[in-house]
Amino acid sequence: MNSQTSMDSPPLVPWRTMILAALERGRRRPESRYAQLATVRNDGRPANRTVVIRGFLGQTNQLGIVTDFRSEKYGEIATNPNVELCWYFPETREQFRLSAKVLINAVGSPAQSVAWNGLSESGRRSFFWPQCGQPRADQASFELANDLTKPPANFISLALEITYVDYLDLRPSPHERVCYRVGLGGVWTGERLNP
Repeated sequence: MNSQTSMDSPPLVPWRTMILAALERGRRRPESRYAQLATVRNDGRPANRTVVIRGFLGQTNQLGIVTDFRSEKYGEIATNPNVELCWYFPETREQFRLSAKVLINAVGSPAQSVAWNGLSESGRRSFFWPQCGQPRADQASFELANDLTKPPANFISLALEITYVDYLDLRPSPHERVCYRVGLGGVWTGERLNP
């Protein structure tokens, strides 16, 4: 279960192919793009929320998500970039737990532009709303006309650099579990475990 590549292309890792296959089988279900992201609060307590996975970033093994600079999530990631993502595909009954380090794409970078252009109009509008986590603003504050062609300063695109994958397939009995780890030189190894 080893995968290796040259410096010119990303490693061809089994878990990436498995995620793409699960996404394809669940493409008619919007919830197949939702996953739970766990971060660590400044006081050490865990924080968990649902995020929309924007897909793999190009031909890399990085997954893209977006956030608001003003959110608690961004503050937690800026303090501790280590996160865990739990992604369950009901269509295929597969679960992926992915450990990752979050990389923050630079404002104005091509990656940020791609992420912004990939959002729906309603998704773009949400970044112009009043600051999240504050007392509820009046309705008119949520309905302002904005230029949706370029992101506001609070729009942040993130890349999840995956370092560990715990895969669980609930279809067979007993269930199938494989853990993938990346080592030196980007070489991934997989090990079957008891579920």
